[in-house]
Amino acid sequence: MKKKRIKKENKFNILIIAFIPLLIFLIGFRLTVFDLDFYEKEFGKNNIYEHFSKDTVELEVNNLFNYFINNKELTTNFFNQKEKIHLKDVKNLINSSIKLLFILIISSFSVLIYYYKTKKLNIFFNSLIFGSILTMFFIIILFLGMISNFNSLFVNFHLILFNDQYWLLNPEVDNLIVLFPTKFFYDFTIRMITISILISITTIILISIIKNKIRK
Repeated sequence: MKKKRIKKENKFNILIIAFIPLLIFLIGFRLTVFDLDFYEKEFGKNNIYEHFSKDTVELEVNNLFNYFINNKELTTNFFNQKEKIHLKDVKNLINSSIKLLFILIISSFSVLIYYYKTKKLNIFFNSLIFGSILTMFFIIILFLGMISNFNSLFVNFHLILFNDQYWLLNPEVDNLIVLFPTKFFYDFTIRMITISILISITTIILISIIKNKIRK
C-alpha cells in the first residue's frame, strides 16, 4: 500500500515538473503581450512610423488592446476583413492562454497547500527547482531554433495554432503585417524567453535559500 502511494506521489511530482515550464512561459507571454512600452520601442526600431503616422499607430494599437482586453468591437477600417478574422483567432488564443495561466496558478497554490498540510514542502520545492531547470532546457532548444531559422519556427507555430490561412498576410495590402513584421515577433519571443529565464533563475535561487533556512 505504501509503495503504491509513493508511486502515485512520484507520478504527481513528475506532472508538476512538466507543467512548471508551461506556467513560466505563460507568465512571460502575459508580461510581454500587453506591454505598451515594448510595442512603442519596436515601432521605432522597425521604422513603422515611416509607413504610418505615430498618431495612427497609437490609435490602432489602443484599438487592438481594447479589443483583446476589454472585449470591445474592432470597428476600425485600418484592418481589412481578412485581418479581422485573424485577429479574432489571435484574441481567442490570448484569452485561452490567460485562462490556462490562471488555472495553473490556482493549481500551484492548491498543490502548495497540500504539501504544506502533509508536511512535504521539500518535495514541492524540489519540483519547482527541477521544473525551472527544465524550463531553461526548453529555452535553449527554442533559442537554437530561433537563431538557426526563425522564419521556419514562425510558420510552424502558426500551422500548429491556427486552423486557417488568414495568418498568411501580404504587406502590399494588409496593414497588420506592416505594423507587426516578423522582426517584431522575433523580439517578442526573445523578450518572453528572457523573462522566463529570469523567473526560472529567481525561482531556483529563492527556493534554495528557503530550503537552507528550513534545514537550519
